Amino acid sequence: MTYWMPLSVNPCPSDHSEQIFCFGNLTTVACRITDCNRIRSVEAEYDNNTAIAKCVALNDTHFRILLFHGESQKDIVVVIQKISGCNLIFEEEYHAIMNAARYGEIAPRETPTPEDFKKNTLDEQSNSGGIPLEHNILEKSLVSEKSCVHYDRRDIHIMAIGDSLPTNPAPLS
Repeated sequence: MTYWMPLSVNPCPSDHSEQIFCFGNLTTVACRITDCNRIRSVEAEYDNNTAIAKCVALNDTHFRILLFHGESQKDIVVVIQKISGCNLIFEEEYHAIMNAARYGEIAPRETPTPEDFKKNTLDEQSNSGGIPLEHNILEKSLVSEKSCVHYDRRDIHIMAIGDSLPTNPAPLS
């Protein structure tokens, strides 16, 4: 296995204003991201010269990861941009990569086994009443979500990683 080992990173462009700081250096962050992608079966092509990773997750969900330095060379900014594919899968990968980069914690993908499908089918058969839902709740949820999605824009998530904790840490969203 080859690790992502960027030689250097450029300053973060001014249009990336939201930043979250945590511990780490360039090599550590890049290796954590590589491990996360490997464990979660995300295909990735790493460019060590530009500090960009082009990734493909489940259901042909494409995104890229860019690394920059923040205000100092010790601060690493991680930018994840969705290019195409499923929003839900992108969100799962985004959170997994950010947890790996920030904390070194890598959560493997949860894949159901054939036994899980059999169990769910049996549970559904034995629970004929099911959970009561409000009439048209699923349709209402889809309409609500559709109004929040901007199809003409890419999803961008940013995190900065530094060598020290900030005085006012920003929450992950």
